Amino acid sequence: MSKNRPTEKQFSLIRLFIALAWADGEISNDEMNYLKDFFFKLDLTGEDWAKIEMYLEEPVLPSEAESLIQDFVTRLSGTREREEVIEFLQGLVSADGVVEPAEKAFLERCTAILRETGSASALIGRIRGLFQEAVLKPAASTKREEELEDFLNNRVLFNVRRKMEREKLNIEADPEALAYAALFGGLLGHVAAVHDGISAEEMAVLRRHLQETAGFDAEAVEVVASVVEESAQRGLDVFRMTRTFYERSNKKQREQLVDCLFDIAGADDDLAFAEVEAARDIAYGLKFSHREFIDAKLRYKARSKTA
Repeated sequence: MSKNRPTEKQFSLIRLFIALAWADGEISNDEMNYLKDFFFKLDLTGEDWAKIEMYLEEPVLPSEAESLIQDFVTRLSGTREREEVIEFLQGLVSADGVVEPAEKAFLERCTAILRETGSASALIGRIRGLFQEAVLKPAASTKREEELEDFLNNRVLFNVRRKMEREKLNIEADPEALAYAALFGGLLGHVAAVHDGISAEEMAVLRRHLQETAGFDAEAVEVVASVVEESAQRGLDVFRMTRTFYERSNKKQREQLVDCLFDIAGADDDLAFAEVEAARDIAYGLKFSHREFIDAKLRYKARSKTA
């Protein structure tokens, strides 16, 4: 998908999906998660994301929803306009390089609906039905389904839990804190691994930042650090981990992570190009601007001079 920001027509589609989610007066957790997962693939700035969250956090009244729906419909005046929307959806679904079966099915059915002839009300009715069918599914409840969620979105946490079960470990760590530390450490480990693997110096920085961030004891830090080292060497799904970290963090925590990415990248030598680019991809995935990324780099250089 192109890295250009969405057009007004594409934003109109985004607002349409949000309006459909609010059709019954509330957005369920399943609907909220589905929408955020869908929109996170867009190349949005922090300001763009804030505009979307504004619609997600506050109810869209029926009158406003009708206006949003009509705005979208008026932008579909011909075949070319509809094909542009289809192309946008195709790029959006495949943005992370993985097209899940459910995503493929949604795209195929939405494409067919958009190419149908008929009234605007019929078109919106069909899209509303498709959206509700895709979103309103029973929540995952089995251990296997929960493990799948971790396996896809927080591989380090998945491997930490497996290690604890396999070695009969019982570390003192709140589950939420452990999930956060796994994401934090995993992203640091990814940057460290992209240039000649993870060095001893980089592992020392990783352990220090895990200790400072999570407040774990030495045993818990060592468990997470060892799993990060092994998992990062094998390769991690950084797109999903970055998205999940964004959802679990606030702006200050994201800034802290980016600062730590530079610390670990420069732990054993000057900043390698591959490490800087890996840090850049994560920073952009966290909705930081180019200026904010450069500011973080300058903060690192200032710390290095005083160290």
